[in-house]
Amino acid sequence: MIGEGEDGVGTPIEASTSLHGGAFPPSVLIGIISVLVVLTLALPVLAMLAGGYTWADGSFYKFKAHAAAIMGARLSGGVLILGVSGLFGGLIWPRLTLWIGTATRLRVIAWYGAVIALGVICRVETAALMKVVHAREDRAVRTLYEKVRPGMSVASIQALAAMLNRDIETRYGTLGDYDRVLDVERARYSECAIELSAPARYSGVRLVAEVSTCGVHGDANTRGFFLVERKHQVAAK
Repeated sequence: MIGEGEDGVGTPIEASTSLHGGAFPPSVLIGIISVLVVLTLALPVLAMLAGGYTWADGSFYKFKAHAAAIMGARLSGGVLILGVSGLFGGLIWPRLTLWIGTATRLRVIAWYGAVIALGVICRVETAALMKVVHAREDRAVRTLYEKVRPGMSVASIQALAAMLNRDIETRYGTLGDYDRVLDVERARYSECAIELSAPARYSGVRLVAEVSTCGVHGDANTRGFFLVERKHQVAAK
């Protein structure tokens, strides 16, 4: 039976503990919540350790995102949807929450409020993990700048970059693509260049090298290097 008390909180709803419906035993509830918490918080960490960037669907275009960011966004989004829909559904139709036992408004708010909090924690965790990922990428690019020398081939620099961080990619263009970023004369804007950095890290640390041949040529020689941080040149050699 469903009863409504004078205080508006609601009287407990009688729930069968049979396998065909009703509340789960407390031990099962604790197990379900424990599994949900562990998966939600552990999977983004595992994705960060696995590493790698992949294409993700944005609102209007595709973009490259780290595996940890994708995993965290999907998990936190799913958990938040579960929490919000369960909260409003339980308050409007308490029978939807019979699985947690006595379905008072306070209990519904407590259970699904905890689920919503878990989704928020997962989102905060993902942001923290991505800071760790970006710090590693920036450190790898700085180390790469310290190790490279003019005259090295593009292929040798790419091999060195892969040893430091496998997520560093090579992009091809000209020095003119870095207008107001590099401190070079406008007359050199047509010179060929490559950039080595993590995908979509335009505000991160990037290594730009002037090369002898435009396009994908592993045997092309490098003539000079520029270290860029936060869209500003900070070093050159």
